[in-house]
Amino acid sequence: MSDPFEGWPLTPASKDDPRVESFRMLLAVVDRLRRPEDGCPWDLKQTEVSMGPRLVEEAYEWIEAIETGDVAESETEAGDTLMNLLLMCRIAQDGGRYDLGSVALNSAAKLVRRHPHVFGDAVETEAEGVLTRWEEIKRQERADGGQEDTSVLSGLPLGLPALVRTARMVNKTMSAGFRWSNVQGAWDKVQEELRELRDTLPNHALESERKPELSAEERENIESELGDLIAAAAILGEYLGLDPERACRLSARRFETRFRQVEKDLGDAMQGADVPTLEKAWQAAKVQIRMAREDA
Repeated sequence: MSDPFEGWPLTPASKDDPRVESFRMLLAVVDRLRRPEDGCPWDLKQTEVSMGPRLVEEAYEWIEAIETGDVAESETEAGDTLMNLLLMCRIAQDGGRYDLGSVALNSAAKLVRRHPHVFGDAVETEAEGVLTRWEEIKRQERADGGQEDTSVLSGLPLGLPALVRTARMVNKTMSAGFRWSNVQGAWDKVQEELRELRDTLPNHALESERKPELSAEERENIESELGDLIAAAAILGEYLGLDPERACRLSARRFETRFRQVEKDLGDAMQGADVPTLEKAWQAAKVQIRMAREDA
């Protein structure tokens, strides 16, 4: 049998590597669950389509565990994510489409190809240069494969969360040279979009308590400008080296924590409280949470 790794710039992980042993056991468990004659009815019923949302959910739970610093939970969620991935590959194998072996080998080959500064003679010492080279190699691979769309934006999934897709899109266009010369340009764009949104908002909308009556044209224009403002903020995040999706996620988490504290402090009185009372409770909640963290 020919060696599939002949000519590679490195050798596979040793079979004695405990990581390899653990992975083989997980693979055996997944294979057993999918065994037609006596596997798990639920696992046998699943498809790649039905498992897709579960994979995304597990990945987000893993991210949350990482961001909250829960090491034990992070390890658990990493395992759940890996298990879902292996199960989806096994489902594809059962359907004769591809298997984990081809997936892993193709991924390894891609990483070697796109890291010539590690596995070849190219020299690159800056992370930004690595990304630029990655996109160049990716475009060349598309062209060599006969793909007509060789844009740097080709292959960017439409189904990504909006902030994630915006950040990825900007990252790719920046690597192609389409960028401001500094962060100030991105900041100015946020201010510009904020002014345009304000100019679009009719006064009666600002004076409305919530969900103002708007014409179809007003609603369309406001939605467009609001989207531009959110996208501009996401772009600013990229220029600052910050992940806008993570920033928004952490902001939502802070809001939830503070709101729960306000709920606890005000109880039933929150329902009829005026704005000054709510603002005072909100500021008090921020102080309580900060002090609790400092004492921890």
